Amino acid sequence: MGMEDKVFLLSSDELKWFTDADMTIYAKPTESCQANDNLLKEYISYKDIYNTENYYWWLRDSYSSNANEANFVLSDSEEGEIDTASVGISSLGIRPAICVDLSKLK
Repeated sequence: MGMEDKVFLLSSDELKWFTDADMTIYAKPTESCQANDNLLKEYISYKDIYNTENYYWWLRDSYSSNANEANFVLSDSEEGEIDTASVGISSLGIRPAICVDLSKLK
């Protein structure tokens, strides 16, 4: 049976896919995101304070001891790649992963 196409957020364990593919886990907001005035203000403030172009993005797994917190990828930390925050924070980005069943292509 073939795989189904799907779009999802990565888990903390799946971040290894980036290193396996020689890709960075760090990401800048897209042009579309930066076109949103409220998000752009948040990003510019963050960029100025922390001197980085990269920004946080959510993962799908939750923090084990608190159901209202989820893991996210830090922007450029030397202390670690993942941290945890309340899922009520709307300014963190997402970086969706996409699986496509190529066997269906003709």
